[in-house]
Amino acid sequence: MNKLWRSSKTIETNDPAGRYLVRRIGLTSFPPCLRTAYNVRYQSDCPSFHPAMIAMVTGQDGAPSTLHRTYLTDDGRKAPVIEPRRLMPGNIAKAAAIRLGPAGDVLGIAEGIETALSASALFGVPCWAAVSAAMLAAWQPPPEARRIIIFGDNDSSYAGQAAAYALAQRLRSDERVIEVQIPAEVGTDWNDVHQLRLNRAAPRDQAWATHG
Repeated sequence: MNKLWRSSKTIETNDPAGRYLVRRIGLTSFPPCLRTAYNVRYQSDCPSFHPAMIAMVTGQDGAPSTLHRTYLTDDGRKAPVIEPRRLMPGNIAKAAAIRLGPAGDVLGIAEGIETALSASALFGVPCWAAVSAAMLAAWQPPPEARRIIIFGDNDSSYAGQAAAYALAQRLRSDERVIEVQIPAEVGTDWNDVHQLRLNRAAPRDQAWATHG
């Protein structure tokens, strides 16, 4: 984990991770917990190497816990592999998350990185990524966050909604304001909603930039 993080670089708009985030979210300023790495091994029956967006997953105590990898192509699309998103193997600290912005009085939490960044753009609040539905349900907010907005996915299986409301139920006894936001359309998350708005706002000849 340390070797991979040390080999990664600050994201720039013209590198694979930068192109990916511009395309998916319209982002041009990148959180320091996200980095670009090259020649990252993808383990499978036929191992391959790809550029990747590396994300630091941080425990509740603020210490690094593990890394999340999004395997990419050079032009900033998901790599043609079975699982383009993977956590590093090993134990993950309880209540860990990818801290995409500073915590304040209001803090959002979502499953994926792209969903969290999109929710932040749509709702104007900092938002962290819990990585998965199971980790979302187990997440614990920092003490300074007094209003928590849970940005759940609208899954046809109800897994995203179940995780969001399980977290809301667990946190409701705290002295916090808890809110759950779920997209209206089944099978979508907040990145889908954000991409649709970006496409509507973009000039017709540049709408491709938010696809993928």
